[in-house]
Amino acid sequence: MPVNPELQEKVANLLSAFNGSRDELAAILQQVQQQLGYIPPSTVPLIADKTGLTRPEVYCAIELSPSFTLKPAGKHTLYICNAENCCMYGGEDLLHAAEQQLGIRAFETTADQQVRLETFHCFGNCSMSPNVMLDGRVYGMMTVRELDALLTELKHSRRSNSCND
Repeated sequence: MPVNPELQEKVANLLSAFNGSRDELAAILQQVQQQLGYIPPSTVPLIADKTGLTRPEVYCAIELSPSFTLKPAGKHTLYICNAENCCMYGGEDLLHAAEQQLGIRAFETTADQQVRLETFHCFGNCSMSPNVMLDGRVYGMMTVRELDALLTELKHSRRSNSCND
């Protein structure tokens, strides 16, 4: 796998803020994920060296947590609320519909790297359940039909914008 020197330097700078104990692995992974949007596989050796863990142990920690990903996040992020109220009013149906239309499961990114699908526990908009959030905007009282329309609109806007890339 190719190594990007700038990326390696950025991660090395992030790691310098940590003492390097095994107990810091989760915090380190969170920091890298937050700063880069994902944990590049080429940085796993740096993280392993810093924590004194083996590379397989670091990979295992990443793969066991749905919050961490080894792939770049999508250009757009769709969150489906999975709190009790939203689930009671159709949140699970929304998640299944999104998975079906996007062709991915929760915590995955579409093959074209355009949309990442995640669940989220409560946007604080319970009176408008079920809720989804697309690119930071919360949509309340969402139905499967409205979600399908939203994702279709997003797909069409992605296609028209790809000519300008």
